[in-house]
Amino acid sequence: MSSSDELLITFWEDQRRQAQRSEDQRAVFANIVLTISAIGFGFIAQNGATSATLPISCGLVLLGLYGAVASAKLHERYRLHMRQSAGFAVAMEELHPGLDLEAARRRGRDIHDKQHPWLRRIRLNLIWVSLHLSISAGGAILVVVSLR
Repeated sequence: MSSSDELLITFWEDQRRQAQRSEDQRAVFANIVLTISAIGFGFIAQNGATSATLPISCGLVLLGLYGAVASAKLHERYRLHMRQSAGFAVAMEELHPGLDLEAARRRGRDIHDKQHPWLRRIRLNLIWVSLHLSISAGGAILVVVSLR
């Protein structure tokens, strides 16, 4: 293997690691947001939605919004690193045209798409952002109820 091959593989691996790190950070962050929101919702469920619990309800709104933005940002970082990694794979293929990595990727994608025809259209990032927004919406509902 030539030094340029080794360099491309090193860069490719680094970008894949960075992408995985972004996903790991998103998962940890989501767990923290879910834990804090569960505590807040639980406290309000036990004590009732009153003016005394209004600050917690407002906090849930802000926590959900912050979670949605952070999740979207971490997804953006993930996509950046995956695109950069794909660029290194293209460069490797240009050095070794017989590899035909794109055809291999396409075959794998075609098999996957046939096995999961409608699930593949649902973006995982939208699920995570929706989860955080639902926390925010729940907090907003509790704010309204608390003010009555």
